[in-house]
Amino acid sequence: MTIAWGILLASGSDEEFEQSAVAGFLNLNSRPILSYSLRACEDCPDLEGYIVVAPRDRLEQVQAQAQLFGCHKIRKIVPGGATYATALNQGMEYLDDQVNTVLVHEVAIPFVTAQMMSDVIKASKKSGVALVGSSLQDAVATLGKNRVLESIGDASSLMRVTAPYAFSLEYLNKAIKAAKTKKKRLKSPMDLIGLVKAEVKVAPVDLFPERVRSIGDLTRLDALMKS
Repeated sequence: MTIAWGILLASGSDEEFEQSAVAGFLNLNSRPILSYSLRACEDCPDLEGYIVVAPRDRLEQVQAQAQLFGCHKIRKIVPGGATYATALNQGMEYLDDQVNTVLVHEVAIPFVTAQMMSDVIKASKKSGVALVGSSLQDAVATLGKNRVLESIGDASSLMRVTAPYAFSLEYLNKAIKAAKTKKKRLKSPMDLIGLVKAEVKVAPVDLFPERVRSIGDLTRLDALMKS
């Protein structure tokens, strides 16, 4: 039986914002970016509970958003470190003893849906790890020195992949241990994939969930949603 909890990472990032501006707490279409991930977790029928990891000075904001948006599945709001590794470890400390599947999502990716979360949780049942992805429709190019075009190839066998990720707890623990052993710096939870041998499943999506990395991304996506 799958018992899945989620860990929302609002702490630890490589986004190109000023240190005082954390992506999850900026507004997108008049709503905090974090609220989109909160809503998806609340609406996901395969997720029994979730933990939010946020900067210490933002914990009250998370609590306020949880109350405003009627979040009932949150089990804990905890302070996290400046890196994904420390933030993820902080969240894992509060998982229930019965949990055997962990969904990990970065709140800087706001266009996540409850269906995406359900799909990756189900896809991870056999392999132990899954993530979402969409097929590339255009041709892809290989660049050489000075960004000179070397070749153009068919992208039909390639996919863009991103969070949310679903891991069996066993796989996640082994991957974190492997990262520590290899002294690998995690730029994203995706860096854990491949550290332990497994058949990684991809849950296909039609609309790829974009990441907000910069103010430019935020402005572009905000204009798109309001158009």
